[in-house]
Amino acid sequence: MKEPIKLTHAQIIGIQRYLNVFNTDDGRWVLEHLKSLFCDDTYERGDSYHTAFRCGQRSVILEIETTLDRGKQEIIEEEEKEE
Repeated sequence: MKEPIKLTHAQIIGIQRYLNVFNTDDGRWVLEHLKSLFCDDTYERGDSYHTAFRCGQRSVILEIETTLDRGKQEIIEEEEKEE
């Protein structure tokens, strides 16, 4: 089993801010909208520069989702410690 990653206080605060923004109905709507704009199709035939640009846009959305998942996991682990 993988050892849990130790987060700094600043990282925890940052994750909490992401959760505050994107864990609301409006935040979830915005994230889904951004995914529809930037994650559906990143390949641009014949234009590797545009493909790379679109991959960069997609990576921002993936980073937001990764941060949210990490935050939700931290909450679950904290709740398990309290039990």
